[in-house]
Amino acid sequence: MALNIFNTCLSVGLIKQTDEEGFNLMLDKINSLNGKLIFLTARGSLSHDKTIKDLEKVGLKDLEQYEIHYTCNEISKGDYIYKHHLLEGYNQHIFIDDYPHFLESAARIFPDMNCYLFKY
Repeated sequence: MALNIFNTCLSVGLIKQTDEEGFNLMLDKINSLNGKLIFLTARGSLSHDKTIKDLEKVGLKDLEQYEIHYTCNEISKGDYIYKHHLLEGYNQHIFIDDYPHFLESAARIFPDMNCYLFKY
């Protein structure tokens, strides 16, 4: 039953930011270091409008300044990062995801990457 409620919330879009202050501090730090925040989702690119709406719902502004990448569940996120050279030009890499297997796929390819499990 809990899984059904969770899946319903995801499909309807009942999402919220869990740490708005912390997220804004992270964005400030990224910007002060001339870094980049990239969104990488397992969704398909046909879900772009929903992805944009979800990001807007959690308070993100100026979405055109962010790169959004879609794996379409066809490749692991670690492999996608590697294949598309998403880390080039940066000397510190942080990967945050809510699924341990995506973190493991990145850590396997990039052992020096800082990986964090997002729990909600």
